[in-house]
Amino acid sequence: MKSFRTLYWIFFLSGATGLVYEVIWVRLTGLVFGNTSHAIAVVLGAFMAGLALGSWKLGRYADRSSSPLRLYGLLEIGIGISAALVPFVFRALDSIYWAVTPSIQGIPGGNVALRFLTSFVVLLVPTFLMGGTLPVLARFFTQTVQEVQRKVGLLYALNTFGAAFGTLAAALILIPRLGNTRSALMIAAVNVAIGVFAMVLANRWAETKDTEYEFGPEVQSDAAGDATPVDATTSRLVLMTLAGSGFVSMLYEVA
Repeated sequence: MKSFRTLYWIFFLSGATGLVYEVIWVRLTGLVFGNTSHAIAVVLGAFMAGLALGSWKLGRYADRSSSPLRLYGLLEIGIGISAALVPFVFRALDSIYWAVTPSIQGIPGGNVALRFLTSFVVLLVPTFLMGGTLPVLARFFTQTVQEVQRKVGLLYALNTFGAAFGTLAAALILIPRLGNTRSALMIAAVNVAIGVFAMVLANRWAETKDTEYEFGPEVQSDAAGDATPVDATTSRLVLMTLAGSGFVSMLYEVA
């Protein structure tokens, strides 16, 4: 169980690294656009789209994975590598922008659209991988409906508190002392270390099969059996409400 508590702290740290990247990326895209509003819009758009797509696609894959913890480790390593490349990709794109700009000056909004789309795509890769970490780790921790109700909420809370910590650390400590690129590389190293640790732990548990870490057989919650089925119209309304809530929340953040 001590290892489980260690994983909880690791997921807190993972949330912190994600928001350090977000603060750095806002600064980098601000240099691309020369406009803070555009930079925030691109980073938030890519961040939330990546999280949503990663959670959707990788979450479904996690249910079929024989080792969710090993998959989580691979995701963290992928986040670290792709996020470490972002500052260098932006530098390379800057020279491309200057070369392409004369040919698209006649297109209204063409220059802004090019910078928006390329920046969005670059940031979508690490954020897609970030989106898969919560459902993958949740799959590792939960085998029953009761565990989903209790542990997924805890994982999300830890990850979000980590995000708050990462935002403050990036703005007040890391960037003022190390700058954008060195901060990104240091945090990327943290992600890779988290991934390696998770994979080592997964391999150790697979070899020892210690009953302390074994989950019991999957059981179905009694509450789930008594639940009243929800009709399709109600389901669509709930999903539309959630989408609207997310839309308004991002408007608030940009404003």
